[in-house]
Amino acid sequence: MKLTNQLYFTVSALLVAVACFLLFVSLKHGIGISPDSVSYIQAAAQFRQGGGLASLPSHWPPLYPLMLSALSLLSTDELSVFKLFHSVLYGLNIFLIPYLCIPKSDNQNAVRLLFSLFLLASPQFFLVHQMAWSESPFLTLCFSGLAILHNNPNSRKTIYLSASLLGLAMLTRYIGIYFIAMGSLALLCVSDGEIYQRLKKSIFYGALAISPSLVYGLFNSLTLGSSTNRSIDLHPISVEHLNSLGTLVVNWFAPQSHQGIGLLLVIATAFIFLITHLKRLSLIVKPSTLNLDKSWYFLILAVGYIIFILISISFFDAYTPIDERIFIPCYIALWAAIFSLLMTNSKPVLLVTLLLVAAIGASNMLSTSKQVSNSIQNGIGYLAQGNNGLPILDSVQKYAGTRKIYSNASDFLFIHRGINAMPLPKVYSPVSLKPNPEFQQKLDTISNDIRSGDAIIVYMSGFIWREYFPEYDLLIAESQLKPVYFQNDGLIISLPAK
Repeated sequence: MKLTNQLYFTVSALLVAVACFLLFVSLKHGIGISPDSVSYIQAAAQFRQGGGLASLPSHWPPLYPLMLSALSLLSTDELSVFKLFHSVLYGLNIFLIPYLCIPKSDNQNAVRLLFSLFLLASPQFFLVHQMAWSESPFLTLCFSGLAILHNNPNSRKTIYLSASLLGLAMLTRYIGIYFIAMGSLALLCVSDGEIYQRLKKSIFYGALAISPSLVYGLFNSLTLGSSTNRSIDLHPISVEHLNSLGTLVVNWFAPQSHQGIGLLLVIATAFIFLITHLKRLSLIVKPSTLNLDKSWYFLILAVGYIIFILISISFFDAYTPIDERIFIPCYIALWAAIFSLLMTNSKPVLLVTLLLVAAIGASNMLSTSKQVSNSIQNGIGYLAQGNNGLPILDSVQKYAGTRKIYSNASDFLFIHRGINAMPLPKVYSPVSLKPNPEFQQKLDTISNDIRSGDAIIVYMSGFIWREYFPEYDLLIAESQLKPVYFQNDGLIISLPAK
């Protein structure tokens, strides 16, 4: 089916408007807040108050907190501005990613529109835009940069623009370095010229794209003593990681309650993809270049991303979760490759692929509608209904007074009561899994502060998943005090209120 440009852009504009409205309405109780979100928001506030780049946490790149800092200048109601920003990004990404990633053909507009509808129905895509996370702008930057480069790899302006976009992507998330590598691979494979010319362009492109992050890393090294707080340590992935990854990929094809169907659809899709591409020979070697079409390119991107994340978990950050958020770029790349199958001239492949994406899209739509309904009724993340009314929050203010507060949920206390609590000492580093050599010393200091009446401990039961913090029974034993508050939502260890 062919769509005229006028009809395509008209329908796309309507989709964008619907998407922006849908996300904005779903955030009735506020934008989704998670532990990382609080770090971003606090960093943005510190920068805005004159802290400079040195106030930004080096664990994350600076661009997203800087975006939030700039947006907060528009209104005193910062969270509402952030909600509007993410709503706009959601609509933009639903249009921009399919528009740039689907190659030109006779039915390109129809395929792009179907891909946009599929993303609109996707619960995974919806979730990462609901949350105050850096993924939203990151997706815009990295897929725009890669697709623009692949569309015209022989233009100098394109190379500069793509390198700039991917450089900003890496300043948004460190995983952007993988996309810079994929951009260099694209230049090496699909640009014109002899091998040494393509290699030279590829190296120049990579150096240009990575240079902003190198400058930022150098600044951190001079001001903070290290470029990031991550180091190379061996902590190999476990069987649980691989099981979680398999479950995650299967869930992209079917809901969790239909794992068997999802696995069958994964196998069927892989079979269709291979049959289609072996038939049309889209991966062939020419004398001067490799004719690597977009479907193969995005499939390689998706598989390589999985390998890169597993390596990262094994050597750089053991705390990286196997979840929808981390793997959303892989999800998009995989479906970009699958939607490219709709460009085939084989009617059987076209019909089977169309039925496949229609069935999965319909199933996704049901999941997303439930997600929207639940978000409207209950909220999402830290701002979900009921969180602000936890009894322990009022008790904290009752017992704290002017005392210092240590907690396993300092970020939660900040969002709901504006309390600047300090985190409890970590038993081990969640990034490297190495024991904290200063743990006992810091715990002794806190215990002395508690017994002298200068501090309190707030341990929230909703955060027991943070296993790197000491358990509450150890805190009770070390402080030698009975909790003054001990309920289902947590406990408070303190001397009687001053």
